[in-house]
Amino acid sequence: MQKADKTFEFKGSMIRRMFLLAGILLALVLLTACGTPETQENSENPAPVTQLPSQVVDGMKLLHEKNYEAAMSTVLAFLATEPDNTDALSAMSLIYVKLGRLTDASQLAKRSLEIDPDQSLPYSVLSRAKFQTSGFEEALDLARQALRIDPNSYLAYQLIGEVYLRQGLNKDALTVFKEAIKLEPNDPEILNLLGSGYIKSNQHDNALPILLKAQEIDPNLAGVNFNLAVVYAESQDGVKAMKHIDIAEHLYTQAENKPWMAKTRDIKRLLAQKFEFTPDDITNKF
Repeated sequence: MQKADKTFEFKGSMIRRMFLLAGILLALVLLTACGTPETQENSENPAPVTQLPSQVVDGMKLLHEKNYEAAMSTVLAFLATEPDNTDALSAMSLIYVKLGRLTDASQLAKRSLEIDPDQSLPYSVLSRAKFQTSGFEEALDLARQALRIDPNSYLAYQLIGEVYLRQGLNKDALTVFKEAIKLEPNDPEILNLLGSGYIKSNQHDNALPILLKAQEIDPNLAGVNFNLAVVYAESQDGVKAMKHIDIAEHLYTQAENKPWMAKTRDIKRLLAQKFEFTPDDITNKF
C-alpha cells in the first residue's frame, strides 16, 4: 500500500486544546505501551488556547488547499518580521515536509522547540521526517511526545498508525487510525490509511466505503485509486479495478513518482491477466 504522503495538520493543530477524557485515556494506552506514562503535571495542567497570527492561518489554509508554494511564501514573509514566532516556525516546518524538504523541516521544528518545548506540532513534524527515512522507532517516540502535549493531535495518531502498519501490526494500526478519524473525519489521507489497514487485514468490505468517501473528498489522490483497484479486484470487478489502477498510474505519472508508476503498471498487467482483458479492451474501456 502507498505510504501516506504528509500531510497533515493545519486547522487547530497548533492550538492547544483542553484535554478531552477520551483522548487522555487513549493517550495513556499509547504512551504506557512504550514505558513512558503521562506525567501528573501534563494531565492536570493542559496548555492554554492561543491565537494564531493571521498570516500563519492564511498559510495553513493554503497548505490545506495544496498550494504549497503560496503557503511557503506567506509564512516566510511573516517569519522575516518575526523570526522567533513559534507558530510560524512550526507551520513552516510542516510546509517543508509537504515540499519534501525534510532537512529544512527538521531544522525549523527543532528551532521552534528550542524556543518553546511545550508544542505538539514540531514533534509531529520530526516524527514524519524520521518515518520517511525509515526511522520507525524514533518516529514512534516523537509522535508519542506530540501526543503527550496534545492528546487531540490527529497527526500524531496518524503517524503512530503508519508505523504500526509498516510493522505489520494491522489491528493496532486500525485502532489508532480510527482515533485520528474521530478528530479529522474528512481527511482523505487518513481515510486512505484506514482503508489500507482494512485491506492488509483482509477486510475488503470494510475498506470499500472508507475509500469511496476519501475519493469523494479528493478524487486526485493516487493512493486512494490504487487501493480501490485492489478492493475491486478482490471482489472480482475487473472493469472497476482496471479503471482505478489506470487513474492511479496517471496521477503517479503527473507527480513523477517513478516507484509507484512502476507498481501500478505491474498491477495493470496482473489485472489484464486475471480478468483476461485484451489490448483492445484496455484501450476502449479504460
